Amino acid sequence: MKRDFDLIRNLLFYFESKEDDRPEQCPDIEGYSEVEIMYNLRLMDEAGLLNCQRLRTKDSERILRVAAGSLTWAGHDFLDASRNSNIWN
Repeated sequence: MKRDFDLIRNLLFYFESKEDDRPEQCPDIEGYSEVEIMYNLRLMDEAGLLNCQRLRTKDSERILRVAAGSLTWAGHDFLDASRNSNIWN
């Protein structure tokens, strides 16, 4: 599985536009599968870009899924830096 910066950027725009901070496990992002979205959400949680609830296995610390609710300070900074299409490209 690969880290997809275009998907990450789309997810940041999605969470920025939400009217509330209720956690979501897998928002619908056109052109991406649930597996791709969930993998990149876990990466974004690890990077501190999103405030997430971590869903773990019962008998280990392995993270199965995350439910993201809102951007962190770092998430807002990353998104602000990526708004300029020239910089992003």
